[in-house]
Amino acid sequence: MVVARHSTLCSRKAVGVRTLAKSYVGKRLSDVPTPAFLVDKQIVLNNCQNMLKKCAELGIKLRPHVKTHKTEEAALLQTGGQKKCITVSTFREAEFFADCGWDDILLAFPLAPFHIGRAKSLADHISTFHLLVDNVDSATALAKSPIPSGKASWSVFIKVDTGYARAGVRWSDTEMAVAICKALQPSVKLQGLYAHCGDSYHTSSLTEVSAVRNRTAERVVKLGEELVQRGFACPIISIGSTPSMSASVNAEDHKVLQKLNEAHVGNYVFYDLQQASLHSCSLDDVACRVMTRVIGHYPHRKQMLIDCGFTGLTKQGLNANKFVAGYALFENHPNLKLIEMSQEVGKVEGVDGNLDFDQYPVGTELLLYPYHACATASQHPVYYIHKDGLVEEEWKPIRGW
Repeated sequence: MVVARHSTLCSRKAVGVRTLAKSYVGKRLSDVPTPAFLVDKQIVLNNCQNMLKKCAELGIKLRPHVKTHKTEEAALLQTGGQKKCITVSTFREAEFFADCGWDDILLAFPLAPFHIGRAKSLADHISTFHLLVDNVDSATALAKSPIPSGKASWSVFIKVDTGYARAGVRWSDTEMAVAICKALQPSVKLQGLYAHCGDSYHTSSLTEVSAVRNRTAERVVKLGEELVQRGFACPIISIGSTPSMSASVNAEDHKVLQKLNEAHVGNYVFYDLQQASLHSCSLDDVACRVMTRVIGHYPHRKQMLIDCGFTGLTKQGLNANKFVAGYALFENHPNLKLIEMSQEVGKVEGVDGNLDFDQYPVGTELLLYPYHACATASQHPVYYIHKDGLVEEEWKPIRGW
């Protein structure tokens, strides 16, 4: 009875929210309230098709990461229209896509024992749901848990740290990987190894990016071969990051990468200034912008205010690369820089110290390339999909964890 009352109350609140929400489909972008997250669907489609083609040419299955956008619309573009074989970063994402009819979902977040109940609800619901483990305690807890309904076993990948130093078993620690494999038996099936090329974000050239990718591949393949030698089947070797999978592949690289059979990658859907600085893309490949408006002039301090603060953009990227003076790049206005943000407003100055206020009357619309598309997109409850100045669609990302 308590659950029923709570559900009724939630549905009433939802109805109230819907009556206040306004659709801007068919409206001009100038009608959209700011700050607003704008997406060029054709660029998204191009980015997705290019990644699908590249993985096909390498003979690697693409398991796209959906955390950048968290929408079914973009996920379908990533998979070529098939509702299967994706990577998610939160349980909420996994639940959303499962409810939408998706299958073969990998939750790329290290499993802890307190996650298992929620994981079982998901595994009961879809035919193929994979987890990520990187320690014996979690492996042991999972092996002792009831097997999901209709399944022969749980399904996991071992998370491997090949140098990024965030999560995972160290690639050189074969004994730890073996201990995890033993702890998983007999009720958990090991699908393979999963490694994130996160250190590719700390590079300064395409040569360095390729070196990180190849080193990651070599290290995780080596660990996989050692597990096989110790008697543990390890059929899938999966690596990825947008810089590593966007970088070109020469003949020598291909010799390394041909030992892989899966890639997980996500930011390429939108790309951003960070990726442009890493040579993963050009600015023309960046599919998203944040639209903002001028709300005030302050000539005495040579500044103007815009209605985009850190809740519309995040505080990542301050003077972080050659494209950015300040927190973000203003499209078609290279003399502007966003120097400071509070929650809802941003301070803008001229890069050269001068600001022509007559050029930017109050109400002027400005477009910002975000430094980090994943983090910026997560700030917005709706994405405005536009073409020729008109809103064609509204994508609404799943929120929460």
